[in-house]
Amino acid sequence: MARRRLFEGHGDLAFLEAWRRIALPLYTRTARDPDVMRRALTNSQVLQAFAGPGGEDHSFNLLCDLARVCCPTLVMGGEEDPMTPI
Repeated sequence: MARRRLFEGHGDLAFLEAWRRIALPLYTRTARDPDVMRRALTNSQVLQAFAGPGGEDHSFNLLCDLARVCCPTLVMGGEEDPMTPI
């Protein structure tokens, strides 16, 4: 749930820059290419539409479709996963 509220009400570029500086490094234990985010395109309107109040990030739920998976599947989770912790 914390991830779903992460961007709520924060579509401004200052918030996104702070998130990139503080949270993004937690996504990996290895150093990132420093140019990765310079090459990324940012659209705060799309972010707000997806993760803001009433956005799709608050309502999509894939659990009901899990029964449709018909091949061997490995599902992993990590205690230190910053986006979807156990």
